[in-house]
Amino acid sequence: MAQNDNWGGNLAAAFVSAGAFPLAAGSTDAALDFPVDGPYTAQVSGTGPGIMLVEVYDTGSSNSARLIN
Repeated sequence: MAQNDNWGGNLAAAFVSAGAFPLAAGSTDAALDFPVDGPYTAQVSGTGPGIMLVEVYDTGSSNSARLIN
């Protein structure tokens, strides 16, 4: 289990290597770099109005990876 709020900018290199869009420095977006081995479910919650979006990137080197929605 992992959680994050206000990512803090320390994942910029991971965003680039995964092909993800960059978050602005000082952004209050949440982001995780979390190794996954098996099935997982993402649960997202907030305290105010807005839009929540979950993006998942497969950065593994194995050809057997399977990412499904």
